[in-house]
Amino acid sequence: MNKLSTFITAWGQKSLGTMIRDWWRKRFSAPPGPLHPWSDEIQVEVESPDAVRVCHHCLTPQEHLGWFCPECGAATGPYNNSMPFIYIFSLGEVLRAGVDGKTRFAKWVYPTYFLVGVYEYLIFAPLYWIRLILAQKRRALYSKDLDHDNEN
Repeated sequence: MNKLSTFITAWGQKSLGTMIRDWWRKRFSAPPGPLHPWSDEIQVEVESPDAVRVCHHCLTPQEHLGWFCPECGAATGPYNNSMPFIYIFSLGEVLRAGVDGKTRFAKWVYPTYFLVGVYEYLIFAPLYWIRLILAQKRRALYSKDLDHDNEN
């Protein structure tokens, strides 16, 4: 039986969505490599109840139960990305990182920022894109300056 007849037989028994889901699960059943980049001992310490959370931006210990870091103001609460009002602040941090000119990005990140700009800003997206492109130029100049300083 060839692949086409197998596909047609399955098509009669399952919906296309179910077939795609089954193919996806079979193809990507487990992630390649470990689930975390550190050793198992460190993972046990991270998951322990007495572990102290730290701010992802300034690495200040977060011993309070607030939603924002008292040092830098970054959104650090445990459920920030799932709370509708607080989610705006997390998204704002990500979008500001795109235009600040200091954060380094891989080339595939830029299309994502363009799509998020359309989704979030709609008619104002071109204004965000201009700032994103200008920030990319600043990044390029900054990296050239760093390379030049390293040569001396």
